[in-house]
Amino acid sequence: MSLLQCAKLGKRFSGLQAVDSIDLSIEKGEIVGLIGPNGAGKTTFVNLLTGELPVTSGTITYQGQDITRMPQDKRNRLGLARTFQVPRPFHSMTILENVTLAALFGRAGRPHDRRSAVRKAAEILERTGLYGNAGASTTTLTTAGLKRLEVARALATEPDILFLDEPLGGLNQSEAADALKLIRSLNEAGVTILFIEHIIKAVSAVSHRIVVIARGQKLAEGTPSAVLSNEEVKRAYLGNISSALERNAQRRKQTNAAVAGGQTDV
Repeated sequence: MSLLQCAKLGKRFSGLQAVDSIDLSIEKGEIVGLIGPNGAGKTTFVNLLTGELPVTSGTITYQGQDITRMPQDKRNRLGLARTFQVPRPFHSMTILENVTLAALFGRAGRPHDRRSAVRKAAEILERTGLYGNAGASTTTLTTAGLKRLEVARALATEPDILFLDEPLGGLNQSEAADALKLIRSLNEAGVTILFIEHIIKAVSAVSHRIVVIARGQKLAEGTPSAVLSNEEVKRAYLGNISSALERNAQRRKQTNAAVAGGQTDV
């Protein structure tokens, strides 16, 4: 059974179909990279999975449980956590207090008293390289530090699956390399990860699988080498998205017709 699965997931804003009938399964222990041109619908898709936005159509299941209409806070207590492309710290609190608050309202079934939360927060700050700044204001952090604080707050809720929205955005080469090391270490510790990123080299370096979205539709899925050599993906990134999607849709129709007709050599 997949850890997380969505079927025919869709989101419409008035006349705009931002996410269009996407099917996706995420297996426990994976790192899944989510890529696509600007405006492709990647963040909207993750917002649907995490409960930030209500779905228009389709279903989402987590460990076999239907969570399609479940509020975001309840999904978090089940084991789903996320970061945001633009960090959202509480600037009136210290770095430690930000992570402590997340620990207090995290995973169901574990202690949520303040002492336990502070202890948990300190452990997470050590793990993410922020412990030395625990008592400082969040305003003292660089972009890289704020990105790590986003990860720390998410980790404090003890997620099984972590959604990262452009964790490398705004980082220099050295900072990005450190962020990738952190992502790998989290995965090695048992956290399943789906992350949106525009830096293709970085995505291919750490992902077990890559999913490509273009204009709200899933265009390709597979190993990094297979996806990045896909001609439709290349065309999408070169701007010829419409024709790529049309060809992809036509190929699916032909495959479905062949399967319905009993052919197997497609």
